[in-house]
Amino acid sequence: MTRPPDDSDLSDTGVDLDETNAALEDTVADVELDEALDEIEAPAGDHDAELEDGGKLLEGFDPEAHHVNVSQQRSVKRAIKSEGGQFVIGLLVFALALGVLALAATIRTQPWLIAAGVVAPPALIWFFLRWKRWLAGAPYAYRLLTSLGEDADNLLEERRQKMLREGMDPGEK
Repeated sequence: MTRPPDDSDLSDTGVDLDETNAALEDTVADVELDEALDEIEAPAGDHDAELEDGGKLLEGFDPEAHHVNVSQQRSVKRAIKSEGGQFVIGLLVFALALGVLALAATIRTQPWLIAAGVVAPPALIWFFLRWKRWLAGAPYAYRLLTSLGEDADNLLEERRQKMLREGMDPGEK
């Protein structure tokens, strides 16, 4: 049975462990990484990047203490209150209303029918209003593409040309 060598066994080999460890600290990869990082220039003004309300980008951000940037929380609230956010909430309400309707149609008991009659009509009307607000008079495909960050101005131009061909004034809507 062999035992693993310890430091005393290596002392008689003539190898200086301190020099070996020091030589291994700066490997070629570390040196190349340090050189590559030195070549990267920080963008001008990045150090003083500020948000709309004047707060620093990383102010209050401490991942070890589980603190997140307060401005990120405000942007979520702003996104939920936007037309697109309200549309997504409307979709959830619409799905809930359809679920109650389907359950009432399947079970056919008086409490579920009453619940469907009370919940579904206002939910469906509220969803329809959120959908119309999200569209804002634009074609569905245009609104969908722009909410996904795409450039869809050609769709509006095509719609305007179609309305002109039909004799309608595009400014009336």
